[in-house]
Amino acid sequence: MFRGISRLQYLDLAHNKLVALDLGLVSTRALRHLDLAHNLLARVQVGDRPFPRLRSLNMSHNAVTKYTVDPNIRLTFKSLE
Repeated sequence: MFRGISRLQYLDLAHNKLVALDLGLVSTRALRHLDLAHNLLARVQVGDRPFPRLRSLNMSHNAVTKYTVDPNIRLTFKSLE
C-alpha cells in the first residue's frame, strides 16, 4: 500500500477521523515519530513489522479500547501519549 517510504521518519495522521489502524501496513524501519492524536481510534494493531527507531507515539484524544501487539515485537519509547 505505501511503497517508497522506507526513509520516512515522521508520520502525522492526527485529526483524520481514523477509527482503526493496522501499523503493519506501514513498512518503514526509519519511522521515529508517529502522531495519531485526535482521531476516533478504538483499536490499534501493531503487526509483525517492528519499528526499531520509533521514539515518540502520540495516541492522545482517542478512545482506544484494544491495542494488539505481536508478542515478538519489542517497543521502546521516549515519549508515549
